[in-house]
Amino acid sequence: MLNILILVTKAEIGGAQMSVLNLAEELKKQGHNVTVAFGKGNFLSEELKPLNIPYYRFKKLVRTHNPFKNLLFLFEFKNYLKLNNFDIIHINSSNALTAGFGAKLSPLSPFRGERIKTVFTFRGMSLLDSNYKKNKFLKIIYRAYFKFFLNFIDKKIFVSKFNYDFALKEKIIKKGNVVYNGLNKEKLKFYDKKKVKNLLENHLQTDLGDKFIIGSIGRHCYAKNYEFLINIFQDILKINPFAVCVIIGGFGEETDKYKKLIKKLNLKNKVFLTGEINNASKFISAFDLFTLVSRYEGMPITLIESLFAGLPILASRVGGIPEMLNNDERQLFELNNKNDFLKKFITLSQEEKIIKGIKKNNRELAEKYDIKNTVEGYLDVYRS
Repeated sequence: MLNILILVTKAEIGGAQMSVLNLAEELKKQGHNVTVAFGKGNFLSEELKPLNIPYYRFKKLVRTHNPFKNLLFLFEFKNYLKLNNFDIIHINSSNALTAGFGAKLSPLSPFRGERIKTVFTFRGMSLLDSNYKKNKFLKIIYRAYFKFFLNFIDKKIFVSKFNYDFALKEKIIKKGNVVYNGLNKEKLKFYDKKKVKNLLENHLQTDLGDKFIIGSIGRHCYAKNYEFLINIFQDILKINPFAVCVIIGGFGEETDKYKKLIKKLNLKNKVFLTGEINNASKFISAFDLFTLVSRYEGMPITLIESLFAGLPILASRVGGIPEMLNNDERQLFELNNKNDFLKKFITLSQEEKIIKGIKKNNRELAEKYDIKNTVEGYLDVYRS
């Protein structure tokens, strides 16, 4: 039995948080003592309570580009370790990476006679990704930050082989492991298509009865690149006049840009921003096509959910997405390539025989991302 602390910066709804939740639940089922720690947000605390998984909230753990704020968390974390005994510190976000330094500065455990093992999961390459071009100076700072604090991490984990190979090539690490994200398929319950369409209609105050719904789930941020989808939607309507786009996800730094684009392109009744919806994955079954147009990704949980739902997918060829889809060219398009997207969209919205085959294939692919496989991978790392 292992005593494991799983750390993530924010406790709000998101891919990293879902991964942490699923991992913690399955580790507990297998008899390990698990504590989850985080900063702001209520999603994780509300989900962990009924599972009887203990959690701790760090006041100084925040999402920031300010390294001094990360140091404040370091001191808070060191004090927390004095009162608790862990075998493993598993860090899941860059702002929590200083915890590895804190763990190595801590005295030898009186229970084990050795230092705590530290594990860090790259859930994507984020600012280090080659497609991140928003702030080059910030990218340099982050690279230096990672290079220093990764010295205090025993095991570096990647959720895709693509990102692992990238990190090796860029000399961010010398070695690491790949452990794919996973979901508990027994807990994945998708609403009936008709029912969920009615729920969305009430939420959006619009009729979706005969619409072809292109859906996506993701926060309004630079990485998700939703302006690309909005900008080409007039072209999508030329192919399918019944198409609408529904983007479910928390409002963020890009929301105002998206709203202005929608107004400018006269898409008010065609592109809908729902904001955050609890248990958003249950609404996936309303979609006729799931799309992800991201600039960079690790292994997005929403894509795994779409595989389990048996949806056709159209996603940008970035990060771990191609390996998730087994390099199925019918479901991949080159980042920001309008013509490639539209060409694939024609097939995925009109060719019924192909669509049927893709749905079946995606359900089969989903089995690879069972949470039991993920936990087995992490336990191998924890014990090695």
